[in-house]
Amino acid sequence: MFLEGTAESFVAAKPEEKTHPAIVYPERGQIIALDPDIPDALQRVPFEAVGVDAQSQWRLNGEAVIAGALWRPQAGRWQLTLHNANGVQLDSVQFEVRGNLSAQ
Repeated sequence: MFLEGTAESFVAAKPEEKTHPAIVYPERGQIIALDPDIPDALQRVPFEAVGVDAQSQWRLNGEAVIAGALWRPQAGRWQLTLHNANGVQLDSVQFEVRGNLSAQ
């Protein structure tokens, strides 16, 4: 709302900020603990990044991962990498999963 005669005649939109592509989850060095009291089917890990487009690719220990899919965590040390459409690595994080679900 403006007082009569005080409204701006033109408002320029601020250009969208460009964010350098980066993995935001899991975080570098994060430890994810499997919980034997939670059913295996409910324990999933999302891979999240900022500054990426639909052609970005994920790799977990060098193997392709489907973008947007929830990963079934498995005990061990993992390296998650993010690549552009040309296969150039944009970011990388290492994380660890601890625990064992085989007792279920």
